[in-house]
Amino acid sequence: YPGNTSSAATDFYEFNNQLYFAANDGVNGKEFWKTDGTTAGTVMVKDIFPGAVSNESKPEFFATYNGYMYFTAATYGNLDREIWKSDGTNAGTSLVMDIYAGLTGSNPFTFNILNNTYLLFCANSNGLGRELWAFNMAGIANEVNAAAESLNLSVFPNPAKDVLNISASESGLTIQLFDINAR
Repeated sequence: YPGNTSSAATDFYEFNNQLYFAANDGVNGKEFWKTDGTTAGTVMVKDIFPGAVSNESKPEFFATYNGYMYFTAATYGNLDREIWKSDGTNAGTSLVMDIYAGLTGSNPFTFNILNNTYLLFCANSNGLGRELWAFNMAGIANEVNAAAESLNLSVFPNPAKDVLNISASESGLTIQLFDINAR
């Protein structure tokens, strides 16, 4: 943040020999940045909450698993914090899951990796209060992508409110998920 104002850099996290952090450049609000320790190597990774200076994603609570950083960031204001992942690039930074759909957010925090398999954290869900969550991270992305390609899957509605429908048109398979626990 050029001039007399501070960038208010916080939440430093080392990943792949780079330092990642949240900072305000005076234009984009407090967003996701990285540095290799040089001026030229200090860049914004992604403007997660684009818009005015008051729009700030404030990335925090980092953990690393299988080549990605997992963290929490806000997309529609500080009350809509959800889980994001990044490989350190703009294109490789995306929302993992909107646990509490809408503008409220699940506000996840305190990420830990257990047995190199589970991402553990605390989060709110559908007004149930703050609970312990565990995502089984091992192989999920590859299995889902392979299944989607081979079965011609469709997922609707997106975003889902009460029920998520998954259908495979070629096999006649239909699955309805009613909550995050796959019931």
